[in-house]
Amino acid sequence: MEEKFRFILTVAIVGLLLVVPSVYADDDKRSKSRIWTFETVDNVRIPMEDREVVENAKAKLDRSNDELCMEINTKELPAGAHTVWWVLFNDPDNCIHGSGFGGARCGADDPRSVFWFAGNTVGPNGEGHFSNCVEVGGPPSQNIQCVFDSDAGECAWDNPNAEIHAIIGRYHGMAQYDDPTTYGEQISTLNGYCAEAFPDTGGCPDLQLAILPPRQHPPRQ
Repeated sequence: MEEKFRFILTVAIVGLLLVVPSVYADDDKRSKSRIWTFETVDNVRIPMEDREVVENAKAKLDRSNDELCMEINTKELPAGAHTVWWVLFNDPDNCIHGSGFGGARCGADDPRSVFWFAGNTVGPNGEGHFSNCVEVGGPPSQNIQCVFDSDAGECAWDNPNAEIHAIIGRYHGMAQYDDPTTYGEQISTLNGYCAEAFPDTGGCPDLQLAILPPRQHPPRQ
């Protein structure tokens, strides 16, 4: 799966040459990002020039010295189980591979970690709502699945001004409510029910993307 995320981020972030203004601030603690289409349900990558902003969809990030909290309200997702994964760059001031797309300083070849952020079920209206907070120390302190860390760690972080790329709407197929164990895996693990839901590809598609670059000024305490 490391290679999938490396390829996704290389294509979606490093490979993009168009700078798109996507992030704006309410104050020095909160920032918002537009949300873009990323892949099709059939695991087909959408050409860069055809990626679209999801209308009336936003990712909001609140920063403090103790935690990072994100609220995502999006649309146009298929009904079923979804997860959100964070690609977190703990040291954005030293990133050198960002394309500038969405204000990103960082890219796939910069040190990063990838871990679960949230999971939920989307209904027939296609609206997805996800929210969570990640405390200083990151997944090791919260029993969150860490799937990749380029520093060979456990996705720990200590910088409240980290850059975050949110993979939104990783689609795990129709929610398997009749099997609580399987349903739990669908909304909390990287590959829960992916092989069963997508036998032709064997992998869950990553449908949407948001980018939250570091703030110009560190968050207030």
